[in-house]
Amino acid sequence: MELLSQTIDRWPYIHSALGIDSQYLKNRHMPCPGCGGHDRFRYDNLEGRGTFYCNGAGDSVYGDGFDLLSHVHGWDFKTCAEEVRKLLGFEPGFVPTIPIPKDVVKAKKSATSDYANQLWQGTKPDELWRPWDEDVTSHGYAIKKGIVGAYGAARGAVTGRLVGEKADCLIIPMRTLSGAFRGVECINGEGVKQTFGSKGLLILGNTLNKQLPIYIVEGWADGVAALNYWDDVIVIVAFGKGKQDKLAEWLHHNRKDREITIVRDAA
Repeated sequence: MELLSQTIDRWPYIHSALGIDSQYLKNRHMPCPGCGGHDRFRYDNLEGRGTFYCNGAGDSVYGDGFDLLSHVHGWDFKTCAEEVRKLLGFEPGFVPTIPIPKDVVKAKKSATSDYANQLWQGTKPDELWRPWDEDVTSHGYAIKKGIVGAYGAARGAVTGRLVGEKADCLIIPMRTLSGAFRGVECINGEGVKQTFGSKGLLILGNTLNKQLPIYIVEGWADGVAALNYWDDVIVIVAFGKGKQDKLAEWLHHNRKDREITIVRDAA
């Protein structure tokens, strides 16, 4: 049975067992266990999927039970899945009495977030006018994809379990819809990807034009391809297939005047 199906209708238990105080697991506005906002968090648990919505820090964050674990603890999706899988692997009827200590969780969060920030800050040239285009377009992954511009990306040496040690990577920033930095996605020459910090979005195109249609794509190369193909559009890179539908749902609800389109496998 897939992990996702095992979690349906069990999220309040899962969240409580993995260190989120049960006082936050109620369907009403309250302080947010993730950002610390006073009253803009709601745990609605729609369809038993552990869904939530937070606007406490001025940047809308929403998603399912895995996304809430990421929002509170700073875990990437793989870590969230591993923690949930370990928890649900216990014998039926087991109820943990000691939740994950908050200080341990925060230490793990700061480590990945600090490295993500270090990577992104390290890519900035001394001369702010110097374009990144040449650095990006000469990278193996960009050459393979036929990308001839920076499109928000930079380049640098990255060390990670997936990309390798001091790997020559494209470094792509991930932000909230309002532009706050969340983390980076790094891609080595073979196309292997690794995320540091928290997941977010990348917006490409003329954001000053509020009339342009919005196209939601999965990855950075998809975003570049979509922007070049349709031209006068706003492209939002969701960094994951599962996030495209959630983002589209939120935009349809909050940006009703905009045309929203999900693009599958654009690159």
